[in-house]
Amino acid sequence: MKLLTTTFIACIFTMQLSAQSMSELLPEELQLQYTFPASMGSSNDWYIANLDEPTIGRSLAIGEFRFDGVNNLAIDLPEALYIRSFDDLGYRIGMGTNTPNATLDVIGDDPSIPVISSVHAYPQGGNADIPAVFGQNTVDDGWGIGVQGDGAFYGVLGTTPSVQGLAGFFQGDVTVTGTFTNPSDAKLKTDIISIAITGKKSGISTLEKIAQLSPKSYVYAEKYKKIMNLPSSKQNGFVAQELQAIFPELVKKNIYRRSSNKDAQVEFLGVNYLGLIPILTAGIQELSQENDELKQRLASLENQLSQILLKLK
Repeated sequence: MKLLTTTFIACIFTMQLSAQSMSELLPEELQLQYTFPASMGSSNDWYIANLDEPTIGRSLAIGEFRFDGVNNLAIDLPEALYIRSFDDLGYRIGMGTNTPNATLDVIGDDPSIPVISSVHAYPQGGNADIPAVFGQNTVDDGWGIGVQGDGAFYGVLGTTPSVQGLAGFFQGDVTVTGTFTNPSDAKLKTDIISIAITGKKSGISTLEKIAQLSPKSYVYAEKYKKIMNLPSSKQNGFVAQELQAIFPELVKKNIYRRSSNKDAQVEFLGVNYLGLIPILTAGIQELSQENDELKQRLASLENQLSQILLKLK
């Protein structure tokens, strides 16, 4: 690192115009630059160029002249770092491009590594939920996208190694124009048992369990609406503690936290409402079976009544 720093300082204070490489390859407006000394052991030259072009504006470029090693011809490479001034609109920084289309525009050519990697490496035990990447756009009320992902396979991928962790947490309403899909392939599952059979083994049918459910309407408490950005309108659903007593597999403990302050953390129970669908389906099937049995009994009674009436005639 000391050698690199010393060499870089040397490049800043030493103006070199190499007749064999740099000055022959650069246009006139780039003829004044700083280059790393050739003593670095490479035939390639780095340059720092200060530009002032009428059609583009003021710019600073840091790049490399690389040669093919066969014909000693220069390889055309984009600047490693390119800073362009837009006067009152600020600056645009390009890495791997000299035409940045964003405040920071990074072009990566290596498919084996991320274009940008951000690691938040605070000391273990800090207990702080500080984001490694933060996006905010609140210029106008009701407008702005904080983070956008656009991928040919995954637009956004979230994972967590923790059993208690969540791959995604949304503090507010969520809208999707597509569909939610859960892994449901038979090859992914073991111990597959009909819910109806499970009910018979427990001695309580699914329909009887459903009858114990107590749907509620409610509004969220003001205290937690402010902390967790919960809806203000009236909601319909279940109380998690009541549902947990009947279908414990549908209730999960969650933690809401936005800082290391434990007073700002809220432990709460959440309900898997989608998990109710197969249970309600099983209940409907049981009800349908009971209805069919009642129809058969009614038909049998009607037939017996008809026979009695014929004998009376």
